[in-house]
Amino acid sequence: MTANKKTEGRLESRFLCADLVHVTWAADGQLHEDDGNLEDVSPSGCRLLMGQTISENTAVEIRCGDNVFNGTVRYTRTSDIGFDLGIQFAQRGTWKREDFEPQHLLDVNTLLRENA
Repeated sequence: MTANKKTEGRLESRFLCADLVHVTWAADGQLHEDDGNLEDVSPSGCRLLMGQTISENTAVEIRCGDNVFNGTVRYTRTSDIGFDLGIQFAQRGTWKREDFEPQHLLDVNTLLRENA
């Protein structure tokens, strides 16, 4: 493995998706908010694509429609079109497909099994 590749931190399957979210966080004594895109999700976390970075270990609130997810930024990476943020939900099992299914949800494991 190359030095700049990050090891997978989530034990459960993640689902690729695309859905708009609204993110709120506190930094420098002020409340900040911005829109982003939900890129993938699992029961214990998600990855967001945002136009601005949020510092690691910052608590965030993620809203998608009527659904609210609280978590902490675990990493931020620069991408070609913004910033990828890895979010660990405050409680494992926060996201459940039967409670909230993002738009364009794709179970990569199912796809891999079908093509095997």
